[in-house]
Amino acid sequence: LTDRARRGVARIREAWLARLLALVVGALEFLARQIDLAADGQGPRAATELEAYLASRPDDFQGLLLYGQVLRGLGRVEEAVEVHRRASALQPGSVGILYQLAEDYLEKGDTGVAREIHGRILRDFPGFGLEISRRRRSEAIGRRDWAEAARIHERVSVFLNESGDAA
Repeated sequence: LTDRARRGVARIREAWLARLLALVVGALEFLARQIDLAADGQGPRAATELEAYLASRPDDFQGLLLYGQVLRGLGRVEEAVEVHRRASALQPGSVGILYQLAEDYLEKGDTGVAREIHGRILRDFPGFGLEISRRRRSEAIGRRDWAEAARIHERVSVFLNESGDAA
C-alpha cells in the first residue's frame, strides 16, 4: 500500500473505533441509568426501557442480566428465569449469571434447583463459589434462618476441608 492508502485506512479505522467506543459508552450509560431507576423504586420504568433496549440488542449480556434482576425485583420471577437463561446461553461460564439464576429459583420457591446451581458454582468455580456461599451464610444468619445457615456452613466446611483452608 502507498503512504496515502495507509493513512486513509488508518483514518477509517480511527473513525470506526471512535463510533464503536461511543456506542459502548452510550450503552453503559443507559444501563447505569436503569440501575439507578430500579434502585429509586422505579422498577416498572426500568423494565420497560430495558425491554425496548433489548429489542434492538437481544444478545447484550449485561442488559439481559440487569433486566432479569429488575424483573425479579418486580415479582416477575418466571420472566426473570427466562431472561437469565438467555444470558446464561450467551456466557455459560459466568458465575454472576449462575448466581442470578439461583436467586431467581430461590425467589420462585424452588430451593432444590437453587441448591443445584450453588453446588455447581462451588464445584466449577471454587473461589467465587466459596465467596458467594459465605455471603449467603451471613445473609441467612442475619435473617435468623439457622437451618439454611447451617446447611450452607456444612457445604463451605466440606469444601474447605477438601482444600485445606479455614472456614
